[in-house]
Amino acid sequence: MLFSAESCPSTSQCVNTPGSYYCLCNTGYRGDNCDDINECEDRNNRCPKDATCENTLGSYTCNCPTGWRWNEPDLACLDIDECAFASSCADDNSVCVNTDGSFTCPCAFGYELDESGVKCRDIDECLIDSKSALCLAYGSTCVNTGGGFKCECPVGFYFGFTGCVPEGELNCDIECPPFSTCVANGTSYECECLSGYYPSGDFCFGEDIACKAGFAPESVVCAAVVATCSSLTLTAVLFFMSLICNLIGIEVV
Repeated sequence: MLFSAESCPSTSQCVNTPGSYYCLCNTGYRGDNCDDINECEDRNNRCPKDATCENTLGSYTCNCPTGWRWNEPDLACLDIDECAFASSCADDNSVCVNTDGSFTCPCAFGYELDESGVKCRDIDECLIDSKSALCLAYGSTCVNTGGGFKCECPVGFYFGFTGCVPEGELNCDIECPPFSTCVANGTSYECECLSGYYPSGDFCFGEDIACKAGFAPESVVCAAVVATCSSLTLTAVLFFMSLICNLIGIEVV
């Protein structure tokens, strides 16, 4: 439709033509007066089902529900990770857990909600029979800590591998094979063969035992049989055990 230059509405552009001109409505407008198009009513919008269409002059916006944000490239509502904000959980003893469209603040390990249902308070594990009994079993006393507990030994003792041990006493934290003993080596422990035995791999073997040609002491079973054979007297039992030793390559000397 043709208009005079003065009659073009502000929502249009004047387009010159030979001997005349016309008014071209801006995007989002239509009609003789270039009125705003309500894209939300006309359903001429790209808002997904979980978003709300809001009409604006010449356009529209897609408003996402609380906890979601509009992402134009994907034309979708994306979840907001509230846990990325340090202030999401007000209680320092809680842990932020992001959920779809929201978040929760459960108490951290060792804490529980108080009567208000909002604040997290420390759990006194020492009031729990199983925790207190655990410490008592090691000769120690249960001491509550923030979010946990510890077993504290009496003065003059320290908490070792087997419980409270007097200061200065050896507290071996490794398991040694037969015919060996645990000895301190600086700040750690190691296994040392008893007198009359020598190390071979991870085991100790007697020096008065020799294996037959083609055999070598490589297991604790062999060492145990050797010790048994060397201690027997010349009886029927000795004869029986000698047969076993011969079968597994052990020679009593």
